[in-house]
Amino acid sequence: MRGQRDYGMYAPKEVTASISDMGEVAARLGSIVTYDKRGDVVDFDNFESPILKWGKISTAGSTIIHDSTYAASDTQSVKCETLAILNRVAGLWKQHYVIINQQLGVEISLRSFHERGSFILTLRYYRSGILTSAECKLDMETHKLWLLDSTNNFKEIAEVDIDQVIATSFMPIKLVADFSTGYYKRLLFGNTEYDISSELIYSGVTPTGDNLYIQAYFKATTLDQAIGWLDNFVLTQAEP
Repeated sequence: MRGQRDYGMYAPKEVTASISDMGEVAARLGSIVTYDKRGDVVDFDNFESPILKWGKISTAGSTIIHDSTYAASDTQSVKCETLAILNRVAGLWKQHYVIINQQLGVEISLRSFHERGSFILTLRYYRSGILTSAECKLDMETHKLWLLDSTNNFKEIAEVDIDQVIATSFMPIKLVADFSTGYYKRLLFGNTEYDISSELIYSGVTPTGDNLYIQAYFKATTLDQAIGWLDNFVLTQAEP
C-alpha cells in the first residue's frame, strides 16, 4: 500500500507540521525563488556557474566579472563597474525563446557601491515584427523609480528608500507585464509593490526576429563610476 490516507498531508501532527506548499518546500531546500512566488518559473540563474551564461552590456573601460566580495545567495555574484565618465554602462543581457504565455515577470537582486548612477531592468518581447518593451529604472541619486511609458519616455512612479541597496545588502526588484494586452501589471522593489496596471507598455515596429530579450545594467549618470553587483535572476510566465 502506497500514498497517503485521505487528507493525510493536511492532517494535524503531534511533533512536526506538514507542508502543503511545494514552493515553500523548494525555498527550504535552497531555491532562489523566495521573493515573489507568483508566476511559473521559466529560467533562473544564481550565477554560481564558472561560465557567465549572459552577454555583456559594456562601454569602453567597463568590467563585468564573477565576484565573491558580495552575494545574495551562495558564494558569488556578478560585479558591474564603469569608468567615471557620463553615460558609461556595465551589465548583462540575455536572449530567450518566445514564450506563448505573455504574462511575464523578470526579477533580479542588486547591490550598489554608492549613490551614483542608475540601474535599468528591461524585458523586451519581439513577435511578428512588433517590439513591446517593458522597462524600469532605479535612480540611485534621486532615490526614484521610473517606468518606460508608451511614448518611449521614463515616467516617475515613486520615491524609494535605497539605503539597503547601498553597501549593506542586496535588494530584489521585479517587473511584471502582460504583453498580450500591452499593459504593465506590477513593479516590486524591496518590501513594496506598486500597481502599474494602468500604464501602457511601449510598442513599435522592428525587423528583429521573434525572441525575448532581457537586460540588467548599471549606468553612470554623473562624472563618477557606477559600481554594482547582480545576483539571483528569475524569469516567470503565467503571472496572475
